[in-house]
Amino acid sequence: MRFWSVMIGVVVALVLLAPAFLMSDESSAATCDGVRVYVENEGGGYDLSVVDGVSTVRGAIEAALADQGKTMALNDRGNIRSVDGRELDDSHYWRVHQWLPLGTSGWGMMAFDPNSDGMMASGSAYCLHVSTLSNVDGTNVYSVPDFKPEAEGYVFIRFANGFAPDVPDMLAAFDAETRKEGFWLKGTGSSMGEVLKDAMDSNGFEIDLKSGMDANGNDLQSWINSMFGLGDVLIENDVWSYWSQWTWVDHEWYYNDWTLGFYDPAVYKYVECIYLISTEDPYAEGFVIDKGGPEPNPETDEIFCISSTPLVTFELEDGTVIASQYLEYGGVPDMSLVPEPEAPAGKIFAGWGDTTAKIKGDTKFVAKFEEAKVYLVRYWDESMKAVLYVDRVVSGSPSRFEGSVPYKPDSDGFSYEFAGWSKDLSSVVSDMDVTPVFKAVSKGAAVGDEFTSDGLRCRVTSLNPAKAAVIGADSAVGALVVPATVSFDGRSFSVDSIGARAFSGSGITSLALKDAFTLRSGPLGAEQDRGMKIGDEAFSGCKYLASVDTGPFAVIGEKAFQGCSALKELKMGYAETIASSAFSGCGALEHVSFSHMLKSVSADSFSVEFSDGAKKVTSASDLAGREFAGPGGKLTDASAPTSSGDNTMMYVAIGAAAVVALLVVAFLVMRSRKSR
Repeated sequence: MRFWSVMIGVVVALVLLAPAFLMSDESSAATCDGVRVYVENEGGGYDLSVVDGVSTVRGAIEAALADQGKTMALNDRGNIRSVDGRELDDSHYWRVHQWLPLGTSGWGMMAFDPNSDGMMASGSAYCLHVSTLSNVDGTNVYSVPDFKPEAEGYVFIRFANGFAPDVPDMLAAFDAETRKEGFWLKGTGSSMGEVLKDAMDSNGFEIDLKSGMDANGNDLQSWINSMFGLGDVLIENDVWSYWSQWTWVDHEWYYNDWTLGFYDPAVYKYVECIYLISTEDPYAEGFVIDKGGPEPNPETDEIFCISSTPLVTFELEDGTVIASQYLEYGGVPDMSLVPEPEAPAGKIFAGWGDTTAKIKGDTKFVAKFEEAKVYLVRYWDESMKAVLYVDRVVSGSPSRFEGSVPYKPDSDGFSYEFAGWSKDLSSVVSDMDVTPVFKAVSKGAAVGDEFTSDGLRCRVTSLNPAKAAVIGADSAVGALVVPATVSFDGRSFSVDSIGARAFSGSGITSLALKDAFTLRSGPLGAEQDRGMKIGDEAFSGCKYLASVDTGPFAVIGEKAFQGCSALKELKMGYAETIASSAFSGCGALEHVSFSHMLKSVSADSFSVEFSDGAKKVTSASDLAGREFAGPGGKLTDASAPTSSGDNTMMYVAIGAAAVVALLVVAFLVMRSRKSR
């Protein structure tokens, strides 16, 4: 709305025509519902009744009094003489005021007559109260109620045709697609102006409203000076960008003839605010208003109000709240903070529904329960020749074995410990057959034993299969070479990890793997162990470390090489996961080779930047299988083939060889024909 569009003559005319303007299913020609009536009591407070099916002011007042068990008496002029037998002195009168009748920015005094009846609409608010009569400049003035009734209202906001200047306050509003398509906000207030301000303030958005008389004598209530940092802007030749405002009346959108402070949200609860550019009509005088897309229909469409800090609640069917969380716009709830509700008798908890979708507005999840079923779990011996125990389990519940602990005889070099059952029994949802699982325990070495092999300190991590972790060195090392296997207690143990902080702060200069690792681990051989890991902070602070080849290790732990400031060459042949801060502080990197198998890399894994020449490359899918090189912490894709003088000579040689081969074949064919 622009200043020049608000003129005294228009306002006066519309005020005079207000009853006719509203003649609809929300006017006195039809019954109105949800009419709020406040009746002042002897204590000076107000008793509220909400009445339906009324079409006149008198009818609404009488219905409210009847609801409150009160009576009303009129004098011979049809004015209210008493309420519930309570008569007033000469300076006080029973009066009825309506909140925001059309064209009024506050309480308007009503009477029991057709003109007042014409102002009634569903949701209107009336107050029957004791009014004080005073004389102001020779005019009798009746006091109005000392409160303003509030209601919820809804505001639809859109930046038409994607018109969205680069303004920080606007860019803070959700995302570009949402701004273009439009979104609903909800607020509370006594006018739609207050509703809009509440909706904007509660989301932390900028808004500046103006109230008062303008230079032309127009009463402006909640005039929009700016929202999201945008206001009326003259672009050129009477072409403006501005907030166009519309109100839902009689099942369609009407251009606002008043500012938002004139609209009661209980009556006109839906408002559009569209930021657009006025477009000159090529076929007639004036301008075309293009709202930038299809308009919402609040009577048929689901109104989903988005929020910059949506509230998520988890409830039972009876409305009992189990848990609640405030999220950021587009976040997902942390289900670890939501307890599982107790299921009613004969039922089981079946979940909350889809809790993985991005949350953009206040959302409620209701617990789902299903009828419980009973399943049989049969516990067999290892050979499945004898049933040890049968458990009857309610669907979704865990099964518990109540027999004797299963036993397996010792074998050469190993004893056996019962380790559990062959299937997960924490939530049974079908009939199941399970067998015991045993863990082989060497009669010599034990898990956790520490030993030294070729100067490296190691720890046994598994006996069957035999595995160990390298956890340090007996003495200072320069070039560290990690072997594929280490020996202990007469057995060979495969190295499956480098322990946390194993070489942190040491003076090693390079890290490599023995050839045996390559034979054992690739390419994706039968013995490939995708759980091989370089532990957290394993080489952190190794300031002399210049080159690293991680070989078959699939996981590079958090801060594994943090602070290796001299590291220049990095090769990761089989790395699938690069954890947080794994190479932070490694600003000297000049050449990095990523594994084809890379699946996950944290945003803060590296201090250097990777680029394909045009843009940054950050995701695991984009980094996988590529090489990057470059100085100064900015590495560029070096994995793409390039053309050079040597390559040209190679292609020429290949072409020449092909020509010679063709000539030989032709010669042999001709010779064969002559011989015939």
